[in-house]
Amino acid sequence: MIKKLHSASEVIEIRILKSLLEEADIQCFTKNEFPPMAGEIPKTMAWPELWINSDYDLDKAKLILKDFLNPSLRA
Repeated sequence: MIKKLHSASEVIEIRILKSLLEEADIQCFTKNEFPPMAGEIPKTMAWPELWINSDYDLDKAKLILKDFLNPSLRA
């Protein structure tokens, strides 16, 4: 089953994370990469999102996300 892993105000963050997940052989996809024009819906409802295709990869994907968001935790 697909799961939303992360959303961000900037699409570049989602693209970088997608690349990291793909390097780890985690199948994923983006939503809202090209959000609607201003005023159609609240901006936070249209933030770019990163989704993974399988529950099986969720724990591994969360570790990659945590490492990306907290670079000071890297060894």
